[in-house]
Amino acid sequence: MLYRPLNLQWCPLLIGDGDISEDYARSQRAERRLARILNSWRDTPYAAGQGHRGVGTDCVRATVMILAEWMRWQAPKLNTLPADAALHSPITAVRGLRAIRRALPANRRIRTLRVQPGDVLITGHPKGGPGHAIIVGTRENTLWQATQGAGYQECGWALPPEYSKLYGVLRFTEREGAI
Repeated sequence: MLYRPLNLQWCPLLIGDGDISEDYARSQRAERRLARILNSWRDTPYAAGQGHRGVGTDCVRATVMILAEWMRWQAPKLNTLPADAALHSPITAVRGLRAIRRALPANRRIRTLRVQPGDVLITGHPKGGPGHAIIVGTRENTLWQATQGAGYQECGWALPPEYSKLYGVLRFTEREGAI
């Protein structure tokens, strides 16, 4: 299978209000915390409709649960989220994306191709609608995703053709909880 690269530029996490040395330290703490959480989900098998670390998860629930833990938000009820397959269908994808955005407070769609750790990529088939939720990792050129063949894993910045079109990037503006 020929993987297609995403046209993105990774940059370190930026948290702060202008005090460069303090902002850098806070950003580093938040990145380390995200890395620990992502690694704790490594090799969680794929299971549609599930969101349990080490047991089974799909891309929607993994994304929501990881970011809720990272930001120290109360985890949403998983039954309020659409089935993973909602993102795979152009007809139900918009409804699925709205549910994800409601479950995760303080997010906005960004228009830049410069992504930071913790950003969420919504990718899909070039001929269809959004299809997959992926978290930008803490190391350059790393993405974390739940896939049917491999479980929850770290991968590079190239995706299989069915998920190679980038439909949007969500960034969480209230990152103070991540520190």
